[in-house]
Amino acid sequence: MVKAFKEENLKEMGDVSSGIASTVIQLYLKEIMQSYLHHNLQVRQPALRVIQLVLQQGLVHPVQIVPYLICMSTDCEKLVSHSADKQLLDIEKKYPGFIHTKSSFGIRLSYQLQKILQGDGIVRGFRVKEQGEYPSALNGYLYSILRSSRQQRRALILNILKQFDEQARTTLSYMLYLADNMAYLPYQVQDEPLFTRSPHRYHDLSFRNKPASGLIMADGQNKILDSENGETINAVSALDEDDDDEELLASRVPEDASQLQACITAAQGCLLLLMLKQHIKRRLRAQRWFKQLMLQLDPEDADERRERPQGAYGTGNCQH
Repeated sequence: MVKAFKEENLKEMGDVSSGIASTVIQLYLKEIMQSYLHHNLQVRQPALRVIQLVLQQGLVHPVQIVPYLICMSTDCEKLVSHSADKQLLDIEKKYPGFIHTKSSFGIRLSYQLQKILQGDGIVRGFRVKEQGEYPSALNGYLYSILRSSRQQRRALILNILKQFDEQARTTLSYMLYLADNMAYLPYQVQDEPLFTRSPHRYHDLSFRNKPASGLIMADGQNKILDSENGETINAVSALDEDDDDEELLASRVPEDASQLQACITAAQGCLLLLMLKQHIKRRLRAQRWFKQLMLQLDPEDADERRERPQGAYGTGNCQH
């Protein structure tokens, strides 16, 4: 028996054991990660702990875990979100670019989590740490990781803006969540918010198929039926009639109002983008005003201040 023990190779034994653990965890990993999307913290914490152990032991490739870590980084529980932030940072250092490839899926998962945590109310994409403090985007830490790469941060912004495209069929609730995040992302240099609010971004994306919101309104009017013969009425003639008559308008709504609802949602998406653009514009103006004020107060330090970054438009970490 002693001879048999001597012939055992400890490295091979470890490799076999590791292989078995990797096989087992791959069978259950998807269900474990899905279980994290739960309102009870006592369910979310064990799921996070298992994922931490899996990453530490290298049992699976981290790329499939990244979307759920992005989701976890928006958790309202500090211990959970900070742990997920650390894991994301470690992965980005070890595997540059992996987080960027899974960012869109991660943001969608974070929206699903917030729907659970925020209850039946309107799902918002920002958080205020204390009353009077400036809000921070729930996905702000994800952006702060990608911010160092101009290509990656711009790709992230463009992927978000594409969700406002009419053809994407994005729900109004999700578009509001995305708009909230973009409004309070931790921008640090002027190039970042300026890229977000560039006019051609909105023209190419949201208004690509509908160059103006008036066309969306006309499309919606064409879905309204004539109250007498059930045929569609001309949009121009509809404008000439009394649009304040609620009963008349209600009688013209078709039984299948799905197409009309799609037009209304598309129009609201356009309005969200316009409001986002104005919000970022006001932030830029406020930032420029503050810089000018500081230069006036300390003119000797003017040259040094011009060389500094524009200043964060929020904090890099998610606030809780």
